[in-house]
Amino acid sequence: MVERKQLDDRSDECEFRISRVIAAPRQMVFEAWTNPAHLVRWWGPRGFVNPVCEMDVRPGGEHRIVMRAPDGVDYPIKGVFLQVVELERLVMTLDLSEHPSEWHDLIRPNRKPGDDNPVGQLVQSVTFEDVDGKTHLTIQTRFQSAAIRDAMLKMGMQQGWSESLDRLEGEIVRMTNPAFERTARESAATVSGRSLLVRVRRRFSASAETVFDAWLNPAGVGSWLFATPGGVMVLIEMDARIGGEFTVVEKRGDVLAEHFGRYLVINRPNQLAFTFTTDKSEKPSRVSIVIEPRADGCELTLTHEIEAKWLDYVDRVDSGWSRMLDELSNQLKTQV
Repeated sequence: MVERKQLDDRSDECEFRISRVIAAPRQMVFEAWTNPAHLVRWWGPRGFVNPVCEMDVRPGGEHRIVMRAPDGVDYPIKGVFLQVVELERLVMTLDLSEHPSEWHDLIRPNRKPGDDNPVGQLVQSVTFEDVDGKTHLTIQTRFQSAAIRDAMLKMGMQQGWSESLDRLEGEIVRMTNPAFERTARESAATVSGRSLLVRVRRRFSASAETVFDAWLNPAGVGSWLFATPGGVMVLIEMDARIGGEFTVVEKRGDVLAEHFGRYLVINRPNQLAFTFTTDKSEKPSRVSIVIEPRADGCELTLTHEIEAKWLDYVDRVDSGWSRMLDELSNQLKTQV
């Protein structure tokens, strides 16, 4: 279990600083920061995904990460490592010039033509301090002016970092619990802020494109998605575009089990995200899917973000998705 303590955020005139104590060895926290396989899972505010995550962790090495918002807009970040002290300190530049122009307009309204990077270059320092086996993590970002820092604070920088650290803690839980490491699939459940994250991983012998397409194929999806033994599919409607909706209804005895959602991200063959609910009067949850190509097929990671009040239903959610992914795997094998 990751115990954590949020410390007071302190900012000097041209700086922003946020600290947190994470109840995990700093070797593990440092690994989560410097290994793209871990960083890709937690970087960015809640609901964001990272289709690109590249890091050459050495002085002079480059890094690049592309954050994708729930609405599908990309926010690329690139830079260079200035200092790397194993287990102790990372210092890097941050270049946000590839962010959307609308984002730059919020930093400097009425900017002049040619002013394509009003935020300038940022310098970020991350320190890892051992405190009785826990890690005191401090992130400090220096801006070119207090006005730029204040503009980013107004845009939600503090909340964004807080949510990122929540997600970092979820990744630490995954790393520390060997029960989450399974050969064929991986499941994890962590409380992140007010959300409960249920994560299931599954390897497929089929290509990433084949697995991705299976999620959006009305002709085949009824045999596994929300399907149960003995159930009969009575309705499948899918408008496979961003903003499009889907409805899947299965007859289970005398009961109609209804499933509704709206597509948020469609990025073939790597990413898919959609809202999900079984009751339109309830606030929908969010399901995010990342598919990574492998030499022998692909690996799919599904994250279902639901309200923490449903903690008692974690096992049911986990087993439901695991069963569906197993059935999808069986269906794809019969098509080979």
